[in-house]
Amino acid sequence: MGADMQSSISQLCFLLLRFNKLWHGLLVCIKNLNGCSYNTLENK
Repeated sequence: MGADMQSSISQLCFLLLRFNKLWHGLLVCIKNLNGCSYNTLENK
């Protein structure tokens, strides 16, 4: 029971870490898009 519980918790943590990386990448992408639009607005 204890070992099984631990393995499922570690799997969950692993999934959360992967999701966190994806989410971080998405946020960076959105920030870059915003930065680009801000720059073009400032240049005009």
